Amino acid sequence: MLFRIFIVVASTLPMVPAAMAQVDLHAHLYMKAGLGPLFRGEPGEAVRARNPNSRFESKATELTLLEPGSPKITVVSLYAHPWLSNPLKLNFLENVTRGLETQYARLASFVDSRRDRIALVKTPAEARVALRNGKQVLVLSIEGAYGAFETNADLAKWVDERGVAIAGPFHLTEDYFGGTALFTPLRAILFSPLAFLESILLSGGKCLSSFCMSPMGLKPAGRELISTLLEKRVWVDLAHANELERGELLPEFKKRGLPLMVSHTSLRTHLHAEGSLSDLEIEYLSNTGGIVGLIPSDDALTDGDTGGCFSGLTEFKKQFEWLESKVGKQKVMIGSDFNSPIKGLSPSCKAREGEILGAFETTGFFRQEQFKALSDFVATEPDWTKSTEESFLAAWERIRPD
Repeated sequence: MLFRIFIVVASTLPMVPAAMAQVDLHAHLYMKAGLGPLFRGEPGEAVRARNPNSRFESKATELTLLEPGSPKITVVSLYAHPWLSNPLKLNFLENVTRGLETQYARLASFVDSRRDRIALVKTPAEARVALRNGKQVLVLSIEGAYGAFETNADLAKWVDERGVAIAGPFHLTEDYFGGTALFTPLRAILFSPLAFLESILLSGGKCLSSFCMSPMGLKPAGRELISTLLEKRVWVDLAHANELERGELLPEFKKRGLPLMVSHTSLRTHLHAEGSLSDLEIEYLSNTGGIVGLIPSDDALTDGDTGGCFSGLTEFKKQFEWLESKVGKQKVMIGSDFNSPIKGLSPSCKAREGEILGAFETTGFFRQEQFKALSDFVATEPDWTKSTEESFLAAWERIRPD
């Protein structure tokens, strides 16, 4: 009798997915609509990526989001490339707008079909309720203001109605909102050739021995947009912001008492580029607070002095440990950038003795089901998963208090 009572009571409790990981600050679940024919993998299919070298193959889908190893909180970022999303049409603005709408429609449909497991939230309070009920939390983000925040009607639709909580105004190329951070010379030539050439000329070529910086900061339209986003209590993401933009925005954020958000980045000790985490941002994180997500990708690392064997997993963990020592353990998280065309993390040079073929450190990191394994791998304290979840929510509450 007691056993039957236990079964009845247990059946009424919320279903809590087992072995959930912590927070992913930046993931693209619907990149097929963002990159067009170049990208392989649909949201409702199994992932296509089979090793860390996969670039244009899906690493996260709606199916993997439901797997036990996926994060408890995922920031779902919408992005559409102006041309690749629809190569047959040269109306870049329309391509971006249509790509974003397609992604949001798919996301909304998925959430509606899985309300027993998933909650797309607009506020930290909604997130806390969903977590208490055993649900996974999705937070909506947009990467790149171009095509998304063109008018007041756009802002009302995306922020007021659909609940965009995080916005990265800057991305890969300069637009009428502002410039963008330069990365490696190859990426700079591909995405920002004029800014890269100007930076070389302004530095007399000296920047090539360290890293080059964009000569274009915020433009008037960008200042107006960011002011509006802050008024609407949107968390402005400084991933892809350049030195000029950081230098202007961080003092303004500090004056308003806002926490920093850099959703996906790397350290300049591991990737010598303007787009890597700056000294200004590290100082802000230390003194004013906020959170930062490190990208688990070999493309965001350098081999350096590794004794002839490079391991992305090993170098990524070194980044974590160094940054945590500077800004605090609860402020450093993972920003996977899943489904962007970047590599994963190459495996350990030597698999741990006794591990079977296919174990995490043997295969490397390249798909969403491995998120908990990576979280455990970089964790430096037993309660890191829970403390980073709370750190994210507490920082978000400073942006959007209830």
